[in-house]
Amino acid sequence: MQKFIIQAIDFIRGNQIKKSVNGIKEINNWQNLDQIEKYHQKRIEILLNKAKKNTDFYADYQSVDHFSKFPVINKNKINSDREAFLNKEYNLDKLRKVTTSGSTGVPFLVYHNPEKTKRQIADNYYFSETCGHTLGQKLYYIRIWNEINDLGILQRIVKNIVQVNTSVVDKNMVQKLVKQLHNQKGKKAILAYSSSLEAMVQVLKSEKIEVPKIKNVSCVITMAEALNEEAKKVVEQELNTKVYSRYSNSENGFFAHQIPNLGNNYKINNASFKIEILDFDSNEEVPKGQPGRIVITDLFNFALPMIRYDTGDVGVMEWVKDEKGKQHLVLSKIEGRRLDFISFEGKLISPHTVDYALRTFDKLKQFQLILKKDKTFELLLNSKQELSESEAEEMRQRLKGYIGQKAEIKITRVDNIPLLASGKRKIVKIEE
Repeated sequence: MQKFIIQAIDFIRGNQIKKSVNGIKEINNWQNLDQIEKYHQKRIEILLNKAKKNTDFYADYQSVDHFSKFPVINKNKINSDREAFLNKEYNLDKLRKVTTSGSTGVPFLVYHNPEKTKRQIADNYYFSETCGHTLGQKLYYIRIWNEINDLGILQRIVKNIVQVNTSVVDKNMVQKLVKQLHNQKGKKAILAYSSSLEAMVQVLKSEKIEVPKIKNVSCVITMAEALNEEAKKVVEQELNTKVYSRYSNSENGFFAHQIPNLGNNYKINNASFKIEILDFDSNEEVPKGQPGRIVITDLFNFALPMIRYDTGDVGVMEWVKDEKGKQHLVLSKIEGRRLDFISFEGKLISPHTVDYALRTFDKLKQFQLILKKDKTFELLLNSKQELSESEAEEMRQRLKGYIGQKAEIKITRVDNIPLLASGKRKIVKIEE
């Protein structure tokens, strides 16, 4: 029923999603680098022309004659002057707003034009179906759910989604999900943040929770970072299915995805992105098979063009053959995306909890929550302006809503929060 409803809506709109999925499938099946590069060149020309004509930032690059000479940008560069990156063709009120802080603790707001939104939906359908989850099949979506991102009853029914909240991961939460999966007899799939699944496996083992035989799980897809091998083994064994990780972010979408027959490699989404692996000390591409900075160009976001956007991650790109002998351009290694839970009063608290609690405060430039040795918390804030007492108290109450009302939270304003050696900044940290 759900599949029919979604297909009917798309049919009324001219089969836009279906056509995009078919196009993505065709392009991502190409095995010829020249063919891929010609497609990228065509899409990039469209993107650059729009950016030069309609944004203040790229207006200064009218005479630049080659894509490789455009600057490499990052989240901080956009945050420092977002207005200069916005496409003046669009009315902001009619664009999709996407807010995130990812794994860095730096709030980030971008905008998606309608073409970009539809493309992201099509990318999702393509990779999900490749891994075994078909449109309309019941999906257990495991993440932090709150008033900001709740889908609402109608969307959950139409999309056949079960929201599983991981604001707190404990014995009751894990037992409830295991029971749900066991009782639901039909085909189903799981979409989850890797850090949440790892925490759940940890609780499963520490609490010695018995898992009944669960059938008909078509696949498990993990987000944000790859599931560690120990947790992956447990999940695949207990659910009798395969686990695939996706490499994506909120501001852009699906860069690459693990698929059947490719092992732990991530198939690159050449249809929607151009991915470069650049040297650590320059903006030159490194040879295939060597590590470097993962830099992406979003081929469909014209509202806020993200051209040569440094993700902050490190990866290796190369050609590999799958188990059937077909060539694929892949990311064989991705590093720099690990998120750690913190334990408090018998509960495991996700970094995403802090992100969701604080991401809507416009004054914040950076934030980090530290669990001190005495089991109190210190929230470090780097803000554009002084915070009022009422704003500080609102932050405390939001965090307590996730962590627990007994949590003692001290707020400290700082000028900067140090980066790790990897170049990342942890959202949560345990005092050593």
